[in-house]
Amino acid sequence: MEKPVIKIKRRQCRICRRWFQPDHRQHKRQKICHNPECKKKWHIKTCAKWNKKNSNYFKGIYVQKKIEAKLKSEKIDLASHIKFEQLFKAFSTQQAIMIVCTICFYIKNFKEA
Repeated sequence: MEKPVIKIKRRQCRICRRWFQPDHRQHKRQKICHNPECKKKWHIKTCAKWNKKNSNYFKGIYVQKKIEAKLKSEKIDLASHIKFEQLFKAFSTQQAIMIVCTICFYIKNFKEA
């Protein structure tokens, strides 16, 4: 038994506004045409929308990894003593980075002396 042929309606691209025939495998989800420029613009647009909605997703993780990398490069085992969540709740991101860098500086100079 053969599958019935589904006629897919043409759509208007949300970027360039040209009419296109959606791919039969993703016709329900496809919103833009096959033009690479439209794909790139759509990707930028949807990523910006996601980043705006999830603005705090990378903030804490990024800063914590940056501080831990700094501590490892200085060979200081301070990461186990600092409660990053409490530090970020009490201070802004920039202030927390400055505090950790200042502590690293004093520990490094204290160890050398």
